[in-house]
Amino acid sequence: MYLLERIKTSNLRGDVSTFKALTLIKIGEKDADEKILKLLNEGMEHKNPLSFAMLYNIYNEGLMSIEKSSKKANKIRDAYIFDYNLGIFPAGFEKVIILIDKIFHNWE
Repeated sequence: MYLLERIKTSNLRGDVSTFKALTLIKIGEKDADEKILKLLNEGMEHKNPLSFAMLYNIYNEGLMSIEKSSKKANKIRDAYIFDYNLGIFPAGFEKVIILIDKIFHNWE
């Protein structure tokens, strides 16, 4: 994570926040749910597509100790689709969800 801290100043697309969250999820750090949500929300603010997809999955499936919320998941998906229609994202929402699923399944 030291390297991620060093490049944080050039974090234009929320990559640092997103990959910190991925790292915390991967190592299974206990009691990190709030930290992970904060990092992914930072990534979303910077329009990082992976942050949108991970937050969607967390709320849609009730991952970690986060309560399942279709309402929150749909709000995140709709925000992504809105930005996609504005041309902010190069790939549709389903493609980003597939990518996140591949990332998580390849960790096993």
